[in-house]
Parts: sequence; C-alpha cells; structure tokens
Amino acid sequence: VIEQLKPHVAGVNEVADVFRVYRGSRKEGSVSRGVDRTRIVFAELATHFDLETATDTGLVSNFYAVHNRRCLSQLRGVWAATSAIWDFSFRQPVHLLQAYYGSKVAFFFAWAGFYCKALLALLVPATICIALMVASQYFEYRRGFLIEVLQLGFGVVVIVWAAGTRNLFLQDAQYFVEYWHLWAPKRLPRPQYEGSLQRSRIDGSQMERRANNVVLSLTRYFSTLVTIVFCLLVMVAIYGWMTVFHGQMNIVASIVLALQIKVFEIIYRPIAMWLTRLENHKYQVDFINALIWKTFAFQFINYYYAFFYLMIAQKFTEAGCPMVRGIGHDCIWALRRQVIATVGFLAVCRLIEVFANWGWVKLQIFLQNRSLARSAGGAEAPVRSYMEEQAYLADFEEAEQMEAKLQLVLSLGFVLLFACIAPVVVVVVFVVFVVQLRASAWYLTNVARRSFPREAGPNGIGAWNDVIAILMGVGVISSALVLVIHGEAFRGQHILTRISFVIVFAFVSFVMWEVLRRSQPEEDSETALLKSRRQHVQAKLSLVGQALPKATHVASSREEEEQARYVSSGQWRRLRPMNRTHEDWGKVDTPDNAAQLELEEPARVNDPSDMIP
Repeated sequence: VIEQLKPHVAGVNEVADVFRVYRGSRKEGSVSRGVDRTRIVFAELATHFDLETATDTGLVSNFYAVHNRRCLSQLRGVWAATSAIWDFSFRQPVHLLQAYYGSKVAFFFAWAGFYCKALLALLVPATICIALMVASQYFEYRRGFLIEVLQLGFGVVVIVWAAGTRNLFLQDAQYFVEYWHLWAPKRLPRPQYEGSLQRSRIDGSQMERRANNVVLSLTRYFSTLVTIVFCLLVMVAIYGWMTVFHGQMNIVASIVLALQIKVFEIIYRPIAMWLTRLENHKYQVDFINALIWKTFAFQFINYYYAFFYLMIAQKFTEAGCPMVRGIGHDCIWALRRQVIATVGFLAVCRLIEVFANWGWVKLQIFLQNRSLARSAGGAEAPVRSYMEEQAYLADFEEAEQMEAKLQLVLSLGFVLLFACIAPVVVVVVFVVFVVQLRASAWYLTNVARRSFPREAGPNGIGAWNDVIAILMGVGVISSALVLVIHGEAFRGQHILTRISFVIVFAFVSFVMWEVLRRSQPEEDSETALLKSRRQHVQAKLSLVGQALPKATHVASSREEEEQARYVSSGQWRRLRPMNRTHEDWGKVDTPDNAAQLELEEPARVNDPSDMIP
C-alpha cells in the first residue's frame, strides 16, 4: 500500500504516514497491537492443536499469554490501586482493558461497573422504602396493608429500574461494538470437535469435519437429563433443610443453606464442563453459551428454590409458615431474613475464594523455590525469569470469566426477584458488586495470568443479556405472587381473581418495558455518528481504490487522468465513481449513492491517515 501511494500522494514515505503505529518494546512500532498479535497467534494454534489435551497428557508443559510489565504497572496504578475503593464513579478503563486483555474481559468490567452505578442509584428509593417499613411498625391501624403498598410500589420501581438499566447498558455496548469493530467476529473452531471429513456445504471444493446429527442430539438430550437430575437433587436437599429448620429460621439455618448452595455449586461445576465437552460443539462461542445456559439453569434452582418454596408453598404445608421471634408465624418475615443473611454469607464465601486462590498461588511459588534451593545442593538457587514466574499464577480464561460473571448475575437476581419483599437486599447486593469489582481488578493484576484476548460478539456480553431478561421476567411474576398469596387485600379471594391479578400485573409490566425500550434506542447519537463517519470513510476509500490503479498505470482516458490527478493532489472530495477500471484490477462495483456523498470532509484532506478507519 505504501509503495503504491508514495509516487502519487504527498507526504507518504513510511507506514506511520498512513497507518496508526503502536510502539511498545519495538522502536520501529507495528500496525498491530500486542493484544492483536497474541489473539492471532492463539487463534491459529487453537485451530490446529488441542492445547488443553496436550497439556493434560504432558506433551506440552504449559501455555499462557505473558504479562507486559509496563502495561501491568499502568493498570495497577489507574485501576487496581487501593485508592480506587473509594471511587464511587465506578469508571472502568475499558479501552485499556480491551487493549490488554481483549474485548471479552473489557465488557465484563464495563458491565460490572455500570451496574454498580445503577445499584447506587437504586439505593435511594430502597432506603426510603426501608425507612417507611420500619416506621410502619409503630402504626396499629392497617399496618399490614401499608407494608403491602410499599412492597408493590418498590416492586414497580425495581421493574422500571431493571428495564432502564439494561437498555442503557445495551446502548453503551453498541458503542463499544462499533468502536472495537466487533460486528462479525471470527468464529473460532474448537480443535476438540470430533467428526468425519466431508465436503463442505458452503464451499464444495473444501473438506470439513462434520459430526453425526443424531449423535449430537442424543448427547445434548443426555446432558439436559443429567442437569435436570441434579436440579431434582438440589430440590430434595432443600426440602430436607426446610424440614429440619422450619420451626426456627435463624442464623444457623442461613449458614447451613449458604454452605449447601456452595457445596452443590462446587460439585456441579466440573460436571457442567464435562457435559458441555460431551456435546461436541464445533465453535468456541457455542461451547461457552451452552456452558452458560447449563450452569445458570442449575444455579437458578440451587440459589433461589429455597426462597420460592418459602414464598409460595410453605404457607400451604402441614407445618405452615416458620415461627419468627416477636412476629409469630410469618412466611414473608422469614423469607426476608433468609434472603438477607444468605446473600451476605454467599458474598463472604466468594471473597474467601478469591483470597484462597491468592494464597494457593503464593504457596506454590514458595514450594517451588524451596525445591529449587534443595536441588541446588547449598549453592545459590537459579533465578526464574519474569516469564517463568507466571507459570504458577492462576487462570482467568473463559471458564473463570464465566464463573465470575455468574456470581454477579446471581446476586443481581436477588434484587430482581426479592427486593420488593426485602429492600435491604439492594444494599447487600451493592456491596457484593463493589467488592467483587475491586477484588477482580486486584486479582487480575496480582494473582492471575494474562488471559488470552478473546473477542466479544456483536451483543457485547452475549447470552448474559438473555439471562438477565429471564430474571427480570421471573421477578415480575414473583412480585405479583407475593401479593396474591400473602396480601391482606387478597385474603379470601377466589383463585381466578388472584390469577387475573398476576396476568394483568405481568401485562402492564411488559408494556412498560416495551415503552422504555422504544424510548431508549439501542444506538445513541454517539454510536450513530461513529458509524456514519466510518461508512463515509469506507465509501471514500472505495473511490480511491478505483482511481489509484490509474495512477500506477498509463491512463487510458481523460477521465482516468483526472482521477489520478485528484489522488496525487489529495483532492479526495472530487473523486467520483468511474464507469470502468483497468483490466488488471477487474470490474469494481460502486455503491449507488457514492456520487451523492455529502458528509463532512475530514479536517486534513491532504493526509490519507485521516481516512483510515
């Protein structure tokens, strides 16, 4: 490109005159960033070699992306510093993260920081609702009805907040998708995919691996069946927990429930990975999405079934509602206490897990140093290089990223499902998000190896958008069921009346969501402007591409001479589609509207680098 432009465009002598050059350890720089080179190398290796199996069998000792000292130090200073704990703007350096870890990790922290701000805003109505609920205890007249009105009102606030927050984040996500060129990322094939070589259905001249569709369907049915069996085991265990603690829903019951949830989570985690591998997905994105849905389906039952049982079924059992000290038999009060205590204990467990990983890494390094010292026989132990030291750090690849995001989504689910009953859960979940956000930043820059930079899809956080939408829908039904089952207004009402209220409440909620969605388009003005500018640049470059060959060959017509003169002088605005091109370049189709482009001209029209996307 540079050699073709040199004779005809003033000021073009080297790559930096046309392309953006990134200067890292190389003085001459490169047109690609380190994260891009790492992604390209990893994609090529992963396409042809099963690196995970090679490592498990000992053929490969280890493989990982290496940290850059300078970039890591910069991230520690601006992102993972202890002073960031008190930064309640929760602004994340997403462009730095995308340039170092890839767009998937950048989207994770962009989402987490955005929801921290959204939860901070929700704290205001939550605090008002908590204060009114506490004040209502001093009113004897229709105290229960007042609490129900507060629950309904705050439930509506949460419904509107959830829809507005999701729509606003989708706007931000679309901007990042456009800015980072994520419209159609390459679908990375999995080397573990098994199938027979067959002629490609798309390109008949190529051969591709294709698995038997019947076998694929059977394995996925089997995977679904195993997940259902584990969900049933969780339900049986929770029924046993209810049987043991139904008479005294105290702090001990909350601790036991939290421990039970974590135990089942640890047991199912490797099983979910094994089942997803058994399903033999061809592409990595399909593999991760299947793992997300499988894990979420199980964890939905594992985390929420006990509370739904308390809210819906416990009242109609022989034992009735649990006894609450100072209140009497009350399912809602018992549910409120259990939600708050369980979410708090789960947050503590997650924090312990993060520091346990840090301790395990330090222990491994200590044991390795001692082993090297003993093998040296009293002499000075060999010093490991910076690259070798990272072999003992923890992983933060796609499975670990999914687990970290799942913990936050499940915590958010407590707000969407039960905040109308216990508004104080908003405070607890806000603390969970803040601690997880800061702990993850510290973890990535001090404990974890650099993850391979993977590209996110055009939907930003991908399947997690649909997961949050499902939690929002279930939260609407949950808010309505609390009122029709335990509300004084529906005491003694016919079952059809209660069902009708649930249907009407859900319908009104979905109408509000649709109104909010239409009032908050997925593309904001900045994204639309960025897209228009790039379309303008691409259209201009297509005109330059038609005219440039005339400048490098003998012009065969007056029109071609004019076009070549425009290119050499930098008069890009005067270029127009040509009817025919040089035979060496073949025919080029031009957009119908290329001649009518009237968008704003770049500020420096003589500098071709202004027009490179």
